[in-house]
This record gives sequence, structure tokens and C-alpha cells, in this order.
Amino acid sequence: LGDGLRYFFPLLVVAILVGLGLFLGFILLIIPGVILAVRWSLTAPIVVVEQAGPTQSMGRSAELSAGHRWAIFGLMVLYIVVAYVAQILLGATLGAFGGATGQSLTSIGGFGIAFGVGSAVLASLLAVVQSVGAASIYFELRRVKEGVGVTELAKVFE
Repeated sequence: LGDGLRYFFPLLVVAILVGLGLFLGFILLIIPGVILAVRWSLTAPIVVVEQAGPTQSMGRSAELSAGHRWAIFGLMVLYIVVAYVAQILLGATLGAFGGATGQSLTSIGGFGIAFGVGSAVLASLLAVVQSVGAASIYFELRRVKEGVGVTELAKVFE
């Protein structure tokens, strides 16, 4: 827990900077926001593994993702599609059960609570998939571009 908390503030600063950058990028007709999202997709793993500062990790993410941005973009689109399909299935499943009993998903009753709990569980699972995905992309790019092995990357846990 102590090791995790050590990265809380650097990750918070990174989240704010990346969030502001993406907000501005998406205001500029969406495409710049998508480009920045792909460039900065590895920022959090870089903060943790390489212990880089917020702006350094953003630059390092852009450097590391260079040459592989279309593949990263494809994985992001796949993740978004899977997330939306999972949310639709959750809503449709619980909605069907609620409709059969005459209850709405937004009511305070049992199905409203089930939908809230189901949504929270799904959001948690999707967050884990997103985090593991970012870490996996980071590992693969370090392996391919720099020849870094598992043992070197695992030193972050020592």
C-alpha cells in the first residue's frame, strides 16, 4: 500500500495534465484529442516503472508509442467497443428482468440497486482491463524497441 501511495500524487498530476491536454485536443475537432490520447496512453506506466516526472513521462510516452500508434489506436477502439457492448448487455439483461416484474432500472427498488451494483462491478472490471492493457502495451514496446526484459521491469516491485 505504501508503494502504491508513493505514486499517488505524481499520477494525479499526470491525470490532470493529460486530462487538460485531451480536453483541449477534443475541442479542436476531436482528431487532435485522439492523437494526443494515443501519444500519451503510456504515461501512467512510465510514471510508475521509470519514476519519471509528469511532463517527462508524457514526452517519453510520445517517444515510446512512435511507430506503433495505429496499433495502439486499434486496441483503444476495441476496448471502447467491448466496454459499450458490455454496458448494453448489462442494461438489456437487467432491463429484461425488471420489465418482466414491472420495475424500472432507475427506480430505487431491487433492480435499480442491481443495476447500480452491476454497473460498479463492470466499471471496476473495465478499469482493470484498461490498466493491464496499458501496462502490457508499455512492456511490449519496451521489449520491442529497447530489448528490456521482464526481470528489468519487475525491479519496480522490489
